[in-house]
Amino acid sequence: MTSELSNCQECGRLFIVKHSDKLCLECCTEQQIKVSAIRQYLRDHPGQTAVEMAEAMDMSLHFILGLIRQGILVAS
Repeated sequence: MTSELSNCQECGRLFIVKHSDKLCLECCTEQQIKVSAIRQYLRDHPGQTAVEMAEAMDMSLHFILGLIRQGILVAS
């Protein structure tokens, strides 16, 4: 069985790909923590736009919009 190597799209580190991973384990864990924080923020502040959320949470708008495009965050 051959393991496929790839560079993490976030940090550039080399890692072994499992399934269709695009992020290394460290960046994936960090993303999951950020997504949990964003979801909690949205529960506490319903109706916020992506721009308002990015500013309030000190995250890049590009990151938040990427999560929406990937279907990780769903606008309601």
